[in-house]
Amino acid sequence: MDMCKTWQSFPPVGYSLGIKDTTQKPSIRDKIHCVAFVVDANGVTLMGDSLSDKICKIREQANKRYLNPIIILTRIDKICTETAKDTTKVYHSRIVRQKVEEVGLKFGIPENMIFPLRNYCKEIEKELGIDILTLRTLRQILRSSKGFLGVK
Repeated sequence: MDMCKTWQSFPPVGYSLGIKDTTQKPSIRDKIHCVAFVVDANGVTLMGDSLSDKICKIREQANKRYLNPIIILTRIDKICTETAKDTTKVYHSRIVRQKVEEVGLKFGIPENMIFPLRNYCKEIEKELGIDILTLRTLRQILRSSKGFLGVK
């Protein structure tokens, strides 16, 4: 899979990524430290097998490289009216819980590596619940990256 070769800074011969300088001996700075899939909670059930298979193959390759892939499950307010009214209820929502389970089974990613997130769409002001979910997800991306690097 071409994408997986680029993770190591080894694009296939003749493959153009728009990168001027690739190296056969990349430093740790040049390597990918985390793989995050962004999945729409509203559309994951309708996702085609072809795309699901690609995500599963990428996940397998990421696991082989100890990258511990995560899924950012967006637009949770579109699947659950409770979280649409109050984002802080996300972890109390049976609907969101079922969607996390579905996504975990579909892609083979543990549920503790799936992060529900609500997008800003109509809000005029900042909303603390949305910000907390976003920061929690970003914190986990950083933890995953540090885990890859072996940094404590």
